[in-house]
Amino acid sequence: MPLGTHVRAARAGVVVLRESRWNTRLKDLQTAHAGNGVLIRHSDGEISVYWHAAWRFVFVQKGQRVRRGQILFLSGDTGYATYPHLHFGVYAPNSGASIPIDFREALPPKVPASRYEGFARGAP
Repeated sequence: MPLGTHVRAARAGVVVLRESRWNTRLKDLQTAHAGNGVLIRHSDGEISVYWHAAWRFVFVQKGQRVRRGQILFLSGDTGYATYPHLHFGVYAPNSGASIPIDFREALPPKVPASRYEGFARGAP
């Protein structure tokens, strides 16, 4: 993901954590907390995590309601990162268990979804 790409909310919810103060990327796992990003709680209790935002380019605030597709931040490479990318995950309420994500809905209409089925399951 190129630096400065718009990162948008996958689902509507409320921002429960917002971080934008870190300006470096770090290769040390002990400092993995020093990254920028957003956590959103959804109406069903699930939490979406969006991490490695660019320094000072997080556009939402803690407690703010966001809608699906709303720009959250610009992509970066802050925190425990050696290259620009987005860490995205969805977690079950009260368990911390990651929920499988299927990205086929977001594909452009010209790309057949069957071509990407392996990626939706995490296959190479």
